[in-house]
Parts: sequence; structure tokens; C-alpha cells
Amino acid sequence: MTYFNIFSESVAADPTAIEERVSDSQIVCAVNAYRELCGLHFGGSALTSYDLITQCANRAAKRAAEVVQMMKSALEEDANARCGN
Repeated sequence: MTYFNIFSESVAADPTAIEERVSDSQIVCAVNAYRELCGLHFGGSALTSYDLITQCANRAAKRAAEVVQMMKSALEEDANARCGN
């Protein structure tokens, strides 16, 4: 999942605690390894555009692919270390 906070029309990804408290609204995107949007939560009082939500979902999909690749690499390294390869 990737968290975004919206301040008028600017966006902060993975906000700090202070940014969360002063933001106008929040978007949480749950994306799988295939770049499919599995969940979306939009909270707060700020109105936002379709383009901004799409931009956040695309950024979350890119981040999900990076995290999955990091996990696969770590698992491969662990398997190699255990097998002695």
C-alpha cells in the first residue's frame, strides 16, 4: 500500500506524521505485483481531480513493482545462501 496526502493540488507520498495532520485529504492505494489496483481509500475534505487520483495510483503501481522485485531478490539471495551456491 502507498499513502498519499493532498495539500490543495500538491501531493506527498508516504507522508510524515506532521504532514498527515495538516493535509486536506488522504489517498491510500493498494496495488499488486501486476499493477492492478486492488483497493482505494479516499478520505478528507479536499476535492480532487480524476487525473490526480490516477497519478497517485500509477505511482503506487510503480512502487509496488519495485517492492516485489526487492522481495524476490532477497528471497533468491537467502535461498542461495542456504544452498551454498
